Amino acid sequence: RPTWTVRASRWGIEMRVLRRVPPTPEQIAIVRRIQTGVSLIRGAAGSGKTTTALLALRAATGATVNQFRNDGRLPANVLVLTYNNSLRSYITAVAEGEMADYADDVRLFISTFDRWALDTLGRRGPDSWLARQRLVALGAAFPRDTAFVKDEVEYLLGRLPPERLEDYLTMERTGRGASPAMPNAVRMQLLEEVVHPYSAWKRESGAEDFNDIAIEMLEACPEFRYDVVVIDEAQDLSGNQLRAVMRHAADDATVMIVTDSAQRIYPRGSPWGEAGIVIAPGRSFRLSVNYRNTRQIANLAACLSTGLTTDDDGSLPDPAAC
Repeated sequence: RPTWTVRASRWGIEMRVLRRVPPTPEQIAIVRRIQTGVSLIRGAAGSGKTTTALLALRAATGATVNQFRNDGRLPANVLVLTYNNSLRSYITAVAEGEMADYADDVRLFISTFDRWALDTLGRRGPDSWLARQRLVALGAAFPRDTAFVKDEVEYLLGRLPPERLEDYLTMERTGRGASPAMPNAVRMQLLEEVVHPYSAWKRESGAEDFNDIAIEMLEACPEFRYDVVVIDEAQDLSGNQLRAVMRHAADDATVMIVTDSAQRIYPRGSPWGEAGIVIAPGRSFRLSVNYRNTRQIANLAACLSTGLTTDDDGSLPDPAAC
């Protein structure tokens, strides 16, 4: 198959997508164990997580199409979510090639979460700039750095449903870090002086932010549900976004979550169970061999990440595994 090429005309950037390569024994072992329910694919940058997920996507779609053909339930609905438009373009080029054999039997949706949510809801995006300015104004008088206050509020509004905001007082700040310290009294002050006034302002003014879009998707009644789901870069999705995806997945869907918390860009972590995601024993996989990075790059990354605290979903580059 020839190399796929995607051009971004505004910036003059050309992105070349790798040719199909034979899957590694490590990838084959994972793909063969993917089945209905949720599977977690972990590994350091360059270990082939996305490639493995797309191989599993093809296998899971093939199994679903065969079953639906026998049951008279075609087409199957397949959803692939990634974090930003650059990744979406790359994955679209690869996934459409992998799924070409099933083009007549599948409705394939490849998108970012926000674009998928807005398209599903049939609406335009919120005026997030206006909401951001209001949040910054409310946080200006709080005894913490204003940028930190803004991020902390967005973190808890993304992690918790509106009816459970008081859980912030006692929950562990997973994915947010322990510094600066937020003791119970300070958390209560944040709720009373910033979070609740911000929520009240949004209700009264009709303003919204992207956390509200996730809540709308969580509460929406799906027109149809997805039979196969891939969530790439899941470490940068909020708890409410993950809940919304699972709300739109079929009861017997095959769901593949690709994550590496060491690559998290935004403080949006949420425990899987809290987000309504159950990962059964034997359904969590970690890729150990790194095919993209040289040992020199991995050595540099190892030096830069010295002292970095990672959880079980994080994988730091290992120079010996490159």
